[in-house]
Amino acid sequence: MMNSDRVSAIPRCLVISALLVLAVFGGISRAAETDTQGIDAVILLDCSGSMKKTDPMMYRKPAARMFISLLGEDDRAAVVGFSDTAEVFSGLTPAADEAGRQRLVKALERIQSTGAHTNLYEALSKGYDLLKPSPKKKKMIILMSDGRMDVGDRARDSALISAMKTTLISEARGAGIKIYTMAFSDEADRDLLRDVARLGGGLFISGRSDRNLHLDFASIFERAKSPDSLPIENDSFIVDDSVREMTLLLTKKTAGTSISVFDPSGRAQTARNHDPRVQWFDSPVFEMVTLMNPERGKWSLKYNAGEGNKVYIVANLRLASSFDRFFVPEGENIKIEAWLEREKDQLNVREILDQVGMTATIVMPGGRRVEVKLADGGTGGDDAPGDGIYAGLFRPPAEGDYRLLIRAGAKTFTREKEYRFSVFEPAVASPSDSAVSGSASTATTVEEQEESVNWGMVIMKFVAINLFCALLYYGGGKGLSYLRIKTRGKS
Repeated sequence: MMNSDRVSAIPRCLVISALLVLAVFGGISRAAETDTQGIDAVILLDCSGSMKKTDPMMYRKPAARMFISLLGEDDRAAVVGFSDTAEVFSGLTPAADEAGRQRLVKALERIQSTGAHTNLYEALSKGYDLLKPSPKKKKMIILMSDGRMDVGDRARDSALISAMKTTLISEARGAGIKIYTMAFSDEADRDLLRDVARLGGGLFISGRSDRNLHLDFASIFERAKSPDSLPIENDSFIVDDSVREMTLLLTKKTAGTSISVFDPSGRAQTARNHDPRVQWFDSPVFEMVTLMNPERGKWSLKYNAGEGNKVYIVANLRLASSFDRFFVPEGENIKIEAWLEREKDQLNVREILDQVGMTATIVMPGGRRVEVKLADGGTGGDDAPGDGIYAGLFRPPAEGDYRLLIRAGAKTFTREKEYRFSVFEPAVASPSDSAVSGSASTATTVEEQEESVNWGMVIMKFVAINLFCALLYYGGGKGLSYLRIKTRGKS
């Protein structure tokens, strides 16, 4: 009798243990899912002596600070300065936490222009080391440089470039890291930085000038976080009642002037005189203003540059798009899709959509604009008529840097998204190029597989299978043996 109780007790213990283990791992899985939200970004800033000439006013510091300030509560950032070597001024730090943001700001203040050389390999390697252990699904490196690979030895420069393209970037892609590059000044090795971004699955930006560095960082933010924005026309924009938060990024007409922001009631606010609830960051070339629950109606601006301004918003009504291209081969058709979402669900109410106009504007490398009408009629790239997804096609005619502006508008609201991408001329692959592209392709596959694996579920299944086998062993093996013994005893 005692043996029988023991046999029946073992499965009960195992069942209880199974429930406890599943509960624990279920909690871990949910916590791990929370940890993977948002992005981790490492900002690599050139500290070589040449930056004294190309960025004498150190505008890269407030530009990087602006990028950090735009990040959300699930995002982290790190700051690394590089020249001969790379130095971590701040590891990955929560960007929305006030104490964390101050640590990052102090790290940016340590950026100088004193180095003798430009070691791009060392910079990327340091960024990779910081991001490799990160659990985030989205990880990115931002590399800003005004120079070329230069460690004082041409043979070593070539070896480092080769190792960067064939090994380091492939390993970064395999770890789910995208590399964004910014070629700042005419002295930068644009071809190399463009290749690094293309192989690294990120965006390449050909820097405009030191005064516009904040706009380059804004473009990277737009590709990383895909925020909604309000179109600005004739120095004014319309805020609708679904907007919960608004951040204005405004470029000054001349350095040192103060921009005035007028709310719908006509009241002016400036950096020196504004509502205490408004967060206002003032730099020599731009201002960033954040308001919670902004007043509905027409807002206007004064003393701004008139171009490059942004109004990022957080709203219940959002414009969404499937566009995710960073590099496009010349002559290939680009499919542009867009739709509206309310509270993260696609909006498909015909009474509303019939009042909405969807357009896409392509800004060509020379500045010429091409309009692409997005339609929901089942033609011109649209897959299904009447499904609420608007689509159109565009074939880039030449290589260069492009901008895509998608806009949705009706009587009561407007939304806009901007994407930058590069068009390149496909080259005939040499054996060495094939090896590099093959590595990048493999890394992409690994990245996709890693993102699709739910490790919490894998662990839970592993535990469940082992518990089932244990139950079968104790309940089916030892239990049956015990019954056979009892049967023989009775006979």
